[in-house]
Amino acid sequence: MTANQIKTALRETPFKPFELMLDNGSMVPVTHPDCVLLGRTHCVVLQPDEIFRFLDLDHISGFSRNASNGKPKGKRRRNK
Repeated sequence: MTANQIKTALRETPFKPFELMLDNGSMVPVTHPDCVLLGRTHCVVLQPDEIFRFLDLDHISGFSRNASNGKPKGKRRRNK
């Protein structure tokens, strides 16, 4: 994945959270555009648990919009 592809996803208005898919199968959530520092060959992502992930763009295989982004899913209330 290229820096320009990530930059395009970060600049969408309104911003839609997503997950970066790494070539080892792991996912890195992106919850806000300000949580990403993007360079030519690397990026840094601040995760929801306040841990920084340093990523080589060559190891990012894509992204997914179906991201939970580290937010716990609560029980939904049924309308009666």
